[in-house]
Amino acid sequence: MQYTECAIDDLGAEFCRSFVETAAAKEDETVIFAWAVFADRTARDAANAAIMADERLAGLCGESGQIFDSKRMSFGGFKTIVSH
Repeated sequence: MQYTECAIDDLGAEFCRSFVETAAAKEDETVIFAWAVFADRTARDAANAAIMADERLAGLCGESGQIFDSKRMSFGGFKTIVSH
């Protein structure tokens, strides 16, 4: 598995919607873009099940005291079209 996490650095494009707009981020918030690459969908589903079963995650998502709002989080599985 490969996992990458990045903080927003350049929002100069005026021709499309920025990640800040997509996440409805406020001035004092930082948008994080992360992705993981799994061997296959079965491996991804197993990892997601283990992550969601981890009790430490419950403290990160919730009403108050959370470090991120999971309702503003995006998720999707993708098939590779081009890889170089």
